[in-house]
Amino acid sequence: MAEPETADELTEAGLRGHLDLRLAAITRIVEHVVTSADGTQARTSALGSTLGRVAGRTLPRVDVRVSGRTVRIRAEVGCPWPEPAGPLGERVRDAVVAETERLTGLRVRAADIVVHVLPAAEDGAGAQSRRVA
Repeated sequence: MAEPETADELTEAGLRGHLDLRLAAITRIVEHVVTSADGTQARTSALGSTLGRVAGRTLPRVDVRVSGRTVRIRAEVGCPWPEPAGPLGERVRDAVVAETERLTGLRVRAADIVVHVLPAAEDGAGAQSRRVA
């Protein structure tokens, strides 16, 4: 590919450029926001991380659909009993929308958050909480 020779060619090339965000990158952004939200709890599967994820037994789970410059998000998160699921879902949704739009520049058309209330672990084993400091 030939190098641009004039300042006009450099400007023109810059105007033609665009940012192509891959679906996997957007999904990772949403996963990070969901797991970082105050009050969410991860759930791992006894089947192992890959098989558990395929079988749908780990939390959080995220599904992202991109169409043009808009995104639809569905996320399933866990919360420990007796955390109120409604307010947690609203906090997670607000954070997912704000951070996804801020970091990607795409418009979030819909963000559906499903909250699974998880039983409290008696000895703390198997339950991993992640909280924002």
